[in-house]
Amino acid sequence: LPPYKKPHMPARSSPQKIGDVTVVKLEHEDIWQKTDAGDVFDQLVARVRRRPRPKLLLDFSRVQNLSGAFAMGGIIMLHRETLMRRGQLVLANLQQPVMNFCQITHLDKFFDIRQGKLEDICADMGGQARVVTLDRRLAEET
Repeated sequence: LPPYKKPHMPARSSPQKIGDVTVVKLEHEDIWQKTDAGDVFDQLVARVRRRPRPKLLLDFSRVQNLSGAFAMGGIIMLHRETLMRRGQLVLANLQQPVMNFCQITHLDKFFDIRQGKLEDICADMGGQARVVTLDRRLAEET
């Protein structure tokens, strides 16, 4: 018998433009296990690289697990790309397990982490929404 392969589930998140802030709602409890997180970060980095002073908000309200070097590496790379362009990256609405992970690794000191309504956080970032799906269209969108 051939080895069992987990079925591929496409990366799912819901980017939304609120003013000049791009909001990405991560839609899986364990995004790193249930999606192709590499595709998510590749598309987000490409989006950040196309914009001067990008503002990006990642909504973690549905994510219960954030572990592994790959996940952290992707977020750190996205943070670095955003800062290089004098932009802003906010991690929003982290659930307790994710917040605990960030506190243990001291990433809560490194990232801008906020709780609250997305509209309020975006207003603080200087923005207000247009929904697009995070797939090939996002990479093609200007």
